[in-house]
Amino acid sequence: MRIPLAIAAALAACALGCAEPTTTVPKIDPTVTLHPMPRELLAGGLTATVEVTGCDRVSRVRLRDRDQLLEEVEAQGAVTELTVESKRIPFAQRGIAADLALFADATCADGRSASSREVPVTFMPTEERLAGPFPFGSNFWVESSGERFLSCTTELTRVSGDREVVARASLNFDCAADAELLFAPDGNIYLVKPGLGFAGFSPQLTPLLAVDAPGIEQLLVPPDSSKPLVALTDNGVLHSLVAFDHASGTPMWGPVYLDGLPGGRLAYQSGRVVYPSYWLRST
Repeated sequence: MRIPLAIAAALAACALGCAEPTTTVPKIDPTVTLHPMPRELLAGGLTATVEVTGCDRVSRVRLRDRDQLLEEVEAQGAVTELTVESKRIPFAQRGIAADLALFADATCADGRSASSREVPVTFMPTEERLAGPFPFGSNFWVESSGERFLSCTTELTRVSGDREVVARASLNFDCAADAELLFAPDGNIYLVKPGLGFAGFSPQLTPLLAVDAPGIEQLLVPPDSSKPLVALTDNGVLHSLVAFDHASGTPMWGPVYLDGLPGGRLAYQSGRVVYPSYWLRST
């Protein structure tokens, strides 16, 4: 059998060496891992570590809360650490102790990208952490200086940042978890026990007054000493307002019975007491 000249030439060329047929292996997406973080985090900022495998070179790394970008940086290699300042955390949407759902995104230099699994974190911003335990009761408040705390059980106690009790005052009621502490512009302090009454103290915790106010729900502290303390009370049928002298606790006027249910906090506005309220209507 005679072989055509063209085929013979091709066979001769392959005899000298034919290249193997080439196949393109598709590249798979990289793997992005957001390293585990504390479920509840107290810190000045949020720090996350992202690890990427499957890239010849990692280009960019991003950290986001759900669909909201928190931080984006150039990759530091296969492992990148990102720090998010507190001001970039969406507290308005997530709460002051922000309930975050964190994801990390990474992009390879060749354009491939991928995302990590969700890492849930509750983040509470702090400027300073003080070592405990502190002699606190069931509830406590931080004074405006941020250097001292007020706590109450059967007495009101001021505690320094060094855990030292620096002042205390006895109470005419048990300060349970529903008590409220109010700070007046003149530095005086008012402690309200819902349903029972309230007590007033000087900035040094010297007792000023103790008032029985059955059914009290709110206490309005005046913006200056020319106006009275105003209590919102509920007798089980109607709400009413009663005014007390801010220095002695002596009743000044009231009760003034109110229409509607409380719809917010009492407030002073242009020298008058404002009572936000609403009505329930049956259909």
